[in-house]
Amino acid sequence: MARRRSLADRRDADPSAVIAALLDHEVEFVVVGGVAAVAHGVQRITRDIDFLLRPGKRNSRRAIAALAELGAEELRPRSKRWVRVSPKADPDWLLKEPRFFDSAAGGIDVCNSIPGVPGWKAALAGSLEIEAFGRSFRILDRDTLIRSKLSAGREKDLADVAELGEL
Repeated sequence: MARRRSLADRRDADPSAVIAALLDHEVEFVVVGGVAAVAHGVQRITRDIDFLLRPGKRNSRRAIAALAELGAEELRPRSKRWVRVSPKADPDWLLKEPRFFDSAAGGIDVCNSIPGVPGWKAALAGSLEIEAFGRSFRILDRDTLIRSKLSAGREKDLADVAELGEL
């Protein structure tokens, strides 16, 4: 019997392709997690891209269109099955809980909240615009990223904090 695919089996992320799709669909988002840490100079590998979406049906519809364009499939935790994102998906579905996708552009995690940052407004206020991959987009600023990583408390997050403190 074939082993079922898990989150660990996702393709490595191509942040430039994910960011391009989000921007092309006019999605409002802030990049968080490992890609934000790398943008601040942390030397580490990350296999996915995490972002926080601005709440709201219009923005969720745009994000769903971007995910569908990337051929994204969501891992459904209860059934442990991967389900392709439909461009007609209910926009409320996307922000009910964290969502984990695999796509042609690799692993994508859509966060509805992040540790240490109390919501979209705080994330937006604690972000900065950067230029990368020939595009402009927002990432968590250094202090907000550190606060988030300390709150998460995982070993890799604490290693990021130590490196961010040295930069």
